[in-house]
Amino acid sequence: MEGLSAEEVVATLDISAGNERVLLHRARSRVRRALEEYFDH
Repeated sequence: MEGLSAEEVVATLDISAGNERVLLHRARSRVRRALEEYFDH
């Protein structure tokens, strides 16, 4: 996020490190799905 470290993101968003990893995984999955749909058409 904006060149911040994982620790800085966690502190800025006031979330746990575990939650940060889950949110990042979900975001990457959504981007991957969107790109797959885009390039399949």
